[in-house]
Amino acid sequence: MSKSLLKQIMEVFEPVTFYIRHNGKSFEVKAIPYDEPDGQNIPLRFQIIIGLTPRGEIERKSEKWESADIMDKSLLNAIANNICKYYK
Repeated sequence: MSKSLLKQIMEVFEPVTFYIRHNGKSFEVKAIPYDEPDGQNIPLRFQIIIGLTPRGEIERKSEKWESADIMDKSLLNAIANNICKYYK
């Protein structure tokens, strides 16, 4: 994703920022929502930035989070859990 497109998305939707520990390291994560919130008040798709590096998109389908970009399931779950906490 280009930096200009990322900047446009961030201007429209407020990013969720949090820290996670993964594999013994702490990371700052920004999750930028793509969609309006659904019935659970949580957007369905997010662009994920870890540190300063765009890592791709995650998407909630029903109660399950998926990503074609983030293959590490424990990392994906940690990100998804923090997003859910933020919106509750």
